[in-house]
Amino acid sequence: MLASAALARRAIASRLPPLPSRTPSPAALAAACLRRATLPALHPSPSTTTTTTTNMQRQRPLTKAAAAKRPSRPSGAAAAAANPRPATHDAAAAAAAASPLAGARAAFGADWPAPATQMDAGVAFLREVLQLPPPPPEDPAASAPAGSRPQAAAGPLAEKGGAAAVGSSSGGGRTSGTGSGGRRRVVVVPDKDADGLSAGAILVRTAEMALRQAALEAGRAPEDVPVVLLVLPLGKGENVHQPSVAARLAAAAPHALVLLDHGSRAAPPVLTRAAVRAAVRAAAGAGEEREAAAGEGGGGGAAGTEEGGTEEGEGEEGVVPTLILDHHQPDGFPEGALAVSASGCAPVAPSALLTWLLAGRLHPPASTPCAWLAVLGALGDLGEGEEGLGAFDRGLPMLAAAHREGRKTHFKDAVALLNAARRSPDCDVSSAWAALCAASAPLDLARGAVPGAAGLRAAREALKEEMARLAPTPPRFSADGAAALLAVESGWQVHPLIPQRWAFRLGSQDRTGRLRAVMASNRGYTPGRVHFSARRAHKDVDLIAYLRDTVAARCAHPALAATPLAGLPQRLGQDFARGHPEASGGMVGTEEFGLLMLVLGFSPVDAYRAAGLPPPPDSDRLAAAVAEASRDLEGADDASGGGAGGGGGSGAASRKKRTASEAAAADPRQRKLTAFFVKREGAKAEAPAGSTD
Repeated sequence: MLASAALARRAIASRLPPLPSRTPSPAALAAACLRRATLPALHPSPSTTTTTTTNMQRQRPLTKAAAAKRPSRPSGAAAAAANPRPATHDAAAAAAAASPLAGARAAFGADWPAPATQMDAGVAFLREVLQLPPPPPEDPAASAPAGSRPQAAAGPLAEKGGAAAVGSSSGGGRTSGTGSGGRRRVVVVPDKDADGLSAGAILVRTAEMALRQAALEAGRAPEDVPVVLLVLPLGKGENVHQPSVAARLAAAAPHALVLLDHGSRAAPPVLTRAAVRAAVRAAAGAGEEREAAAGEGGGGGAAGTEEGGTEEGEGEEGVVPTLILDHHQPDGFPEGALAVSASGCAPVAPSALLTWLLAGRLHPPASTPCAWLAVLGALGDLGEGEEGLGAFDRGLPMLAAAHREGRKTHFKDAVALLNAARRSPDCDVSSAWAALCAASAPLDLARGAVPGAAGLRAAREALKEEMARLAPTPPRFSADGAAALLAVESGWQVHPLIPQRWAFRLGSQDRTGRLRAVMASNRGYTPGRVHFSARRAHKDVDLIAYLRDTVAARCAHPALAATPLAGLPQRLGQDFARGHPEASGGMVGTEEFGLLMLVLGFSPVDAYRAAGLPPPPDSDRLAAAVAEASRDLEGADDASGGGAGGGGGSGAASRKKRTASEAAAADPRQRKLTAFFVKREGAKAEAPAGSTD
């Protein structure tokens, strides 16, 4: 009896399919879902008696008698009429499988990773500047029900240029061909760190895939595209608001700009058409302008040409259309720029992750091959763990799968190599960008299988030696115990690394609970300026609020009214206290930095030594005035229940923090630009097919 039962079990098992060797990854499951949606139906027509094979068993042919007894099943249109399903069912299933944004919004909210209106406007901006055709009626990348989102279409950028078709480029600011020849130039400016470079690589790769597919669908060669992509890496100590950078941007004669991971501030336009025309005339000779110059018939969009940019009063005349993708806390927005900001949308997505999700809306097939770049950027900005990349596991399992597939050690090495290049005295961002463009996985960077890998590895080793040289630097503390300062002099960008190593140590040893900021200053990075970086000692500290509020409150105290410290907030400028609440910093002049350290409560010797200057004759008097102001403000804070004036509070209570959506809503220019793109998408979606030319 037992032997017969065992034989029966083995016979049954032999007819069952083998168990999978391992659990399929989310990416494999998504691909399977997409293949399943496109396969023909497996059920035979009621009138046939042929066999149908499944992966479980082979069915026997039906006899005529059995077929006659079998209940009839409607097929085709009859089945659809008898069993009506919502039209969005298949589209929703495809969206869940193809678009990581749908699952992420289900987990984190509809306004994640940035406000939905900003995301819609950002996708519309990219469609216009890349001259891509409108998406199908049911965009599989959209996370909202069909019909609730307007469709993007080519706008003034496509209507006004008629540019010749060309190839695109992902290499350090140079095109893949011999020239642009009338093609529209889209200049991409990524930040110098792993997050910014990864965001740039995601955007360029997605744009090139979308342009090639559009060319093929239009019956053209894959390289026959109307846009050329130029990448402009920044140099040591540079940002997009500096005149030297604006001159380089103007020389590229862009029709549109895309700025990635640079932060955002209230400022004049990043680039004007007048500056572009002047640069083109200077390059081509007096009275001559290149055909592709953005000032003549190019551009448009929300802040573009005079005709397109002023449609129904929208836009900014004479401004090169600019898109900002960022996650830092914004201080307003440049005039004429459209911002998509992840700040305030918890968990805050780094710029690479924000760009990846936006690019997935633009061209869904790019999501899977670019997922490792999103992981690379997120690790470079946040690290691992529940407060790092792990914060997105619940809504983005594709990232966790890409992290496992690429191996954590390879990602860690790749981040270190990319960052070492930009930290070097030469700030060799171009080599890091070229290596990233040549890589198809983190292993390529970690194992040196890309051009320039040897230089990246040499920079990493040299950075380790420089950090070892500076390791004995002791911290100095302010009089109120709220700030610690490690002052160094180095041509390397080491000032962000030093407080990272000290913040937990000093914070855990802070028995009084007064320590707010652990800072490192570097007087040797660029001439005439001191660069500094700060990390918070405790989780409840808002560093931006602490720095700005402490300086503002103490400098406004009557004890400092007749001193050079009274006007310090204005002298510090817009490069002071930027970044994130948990990681801030900036760069200021040497004299201003010495005064800044005095205001924060450091002794004259420590303050001016950090700036590389001798203490002025009246430094002791200034320090005494600061101490008086600090005591008065601390007493007032204790009476009122908190604040940053005396250094005892976190600084967050002294001013209301605004999310990115609130900041954009308060900016009338941002309201106009966002509404302009979304409204025009809706208008184009209602136009008949083929009417977008």
